Amino acid sequence: MAPSHWVVCKLCGRKFDVEKQGGVYDGSRYICKSCVKMMKKGEKLNRSTTDTKASSSWFSKNWKILFGVIFLIGGLGNIGKNGDAAIFGTLIGIGLTIMHFYSENKAKKQEKTQKEAELKAIDEEIKFCKICGAKTKGMYCEYCGSKLDS
Repeated sequence: MAPSHWVVCKLCGRKFDVEKQGGVYDGSRYICKSCVKMMKKGEKLNRSTTDTKASSSWFSKNWKILFGVIFLIGGLGNIGKNGDAAIFGTLIGIGLTIMHFYSENKAKKQEKTQKEAELKAIDEEIKFCKICGAKTKGMYCEYCGSKLDS
């Protein structure tokens, strides 16, 4: 029987066996495979959003919404004249508009969940109170109520 090495994930707080399930050690604590995958996806999204915010032009950030509106206007203008063109333009316009807002919302949601996981990991970290010497978790001592330093 293989030895087990049970640890708690730094980000999500889930208990897992590093020997069987795998994980990453970041120098202070372990991170589970699923959180590592989310971090890699988040880095890709964050790189793309920060790159476009910092150095790209207005057009490169908003081309989907611009062409989406143009296709919608063309599709709605063809109603009654050419049914195929109306359907095509409307569907492409709606699709581009949804894609523009979906990618922004997904990046914001992933950033929010990552921050929540980091805060949860900080709250679950075991600390020692300088006032009473108790071993506790969170921002405040469970026993004497004093604020804990990081």
